[in-house]
Amino acid sequence: MGNEFKGEAAHSADYFGDTRDHWWNRDYLKLLGERWGLGAVHEALDVGCGVGHWGMLLGEQLSPDAWVIGVDREARWVEKAAERAAARGLGGHYRYVQGTAEALPFADHSFDLVTCQTVLIHVADPAAVLREMIRVARPGGIIAVCEPNNLAHAMMADATTFAGPVDDLVAMLRLQMVCERGKAALGEGNNSVGQLLPAMFADAGLLDLKVSMNDRAVPLVPPYDAVWQRPMVEEMLDFAEREYGLWSHDETRRYYLAGGGGEGDFAAHWALALRLVRRAADELRAGTYRVSGGVVGYCVSGRKAAPGAGAPPGPPRPPPRAGAARRRGAAPGGRGGGGGPAPGGSASLPQEAADRVEAPGGVDGRSARPLSARPSPRGAAARGAGVRWRAARWGRARRRPASTEPGSARPAPSVVARSRAWPTPRGCRRGCARRPARPPGSSRARRIRGALRVI
Repeated sequence: MGNEFKGEAAHSADYFGDTRDHWWNRDYLKLLGERWGLGAVHEALDVGCGVGHWGMLLGEQLSPDAWVIGVDREARWVEKAAERAAARGLGGHYRYVQGTAEALPFADHSFDLVTCQTVLIHVADPAAVLREMIRVARPGGIIAVCEPNNLAHAMMADATTFAGPVDDLVAMLRLQMVCERGKAALGEGNNSVGQLLPAMFADAGLLDLKVSMNDRAVPLVPPYDAVWQRPMVEEMLDFAEREYGLWSHDETRRYYLAGGGGEGDFAAHWALALRLVRRAADELRAGTYRVSGGVVGYCVSGRKAAPGAGAPPGPPRPPPRAGAARRRGAAPGGRGGGGGPAPGGSASLPQEAADRVEAPGGVDGRSARPLSARPSPRGAAARGAGVRWRAARWGRARRRPASTEPGSARPAPSVVARSRAWPTPRGCRRGCARRPARPPGSSRARRIRGALRVI
């Protein structure tokens, strides 16, 4: 139990203790495995693996015959990760190599899964590391990253701090904020990069983006005897003994000054940080310390696009103006149409119109039909079998087959328009064919002529 690496010069040595084994609930990892489809993974890469905590935990969700390769820049951690895997009987499926996250020593398209945990918070250009992770993933492979928002964690006060002066809590938040900015300015990473991951994934062109949060909390309430509480208590007591505020004194000071803080302000902030750390340690020894132990950690995943898949679709095109589809020859037999299906389209609509089938209650609130299948506002509805008539701007009717597009809510009505192309019977004043004009010798005409002669 404890941290056998504390005090070593290798990176993150103070944070590779047993507490790292309790960062996750096993059932939540199982849920992540189902969401990400890890059961189909056969080759996985753990970037910035350290001593192998994350890869070994996530490996439980992979295919039984899966291989996990870890890569880390420190030879010390590569050696220790291999030893831990062998001690757990995992040596046959786990292998560790030395390399950097910015230039992974693997060929393109090598892994079904490329993942990391609390690595991007330590790199100068997390977007560049993400691109490198995408490079070594196979088309359709999974990129999964878990990173925290440590600035939010600074606001999660324990019971005593919450009841204390507000100025103390605000001062600790300021110390955390200035140090995080200084750490990023020195090229050592954004300690709250988890908040930025979804946008990075989208900018990198990854598909099927999924974002969730780690549901793990480590509440510390007396008597602190749970298997996952004891490592946390031991770590907090060790940090108080070695006078760790946020980091060691020298490291915290370096970050604070790089973030724009002054020497005098740092002395006051550091004294407050040490006072709060020591008070928490005293309460732990007395059995009175209480805290929920929650963190803000993001789990973000995406899939690498297959070759030729193209970029994600852009925003939808605005609908065309009224009549634009007819002027482009949207229906067979219309002006510009050849009486057959448009090249690359369906038998009744060109592709650009077939793609624009509205959903129920769409843009104009009408039924789910292609726009070109709706009756023209010109002309009056009339009964006809399978024929649609439309009047052109100059008044001539155009004959077009009735719409047969799939998904039509109702058949397209037939429309007839009066024009010279459809001549009305001679003498019909109303333009209809219901009654022809009376011939000059009709009985009514003879009566009228007789009356005139009498007059």
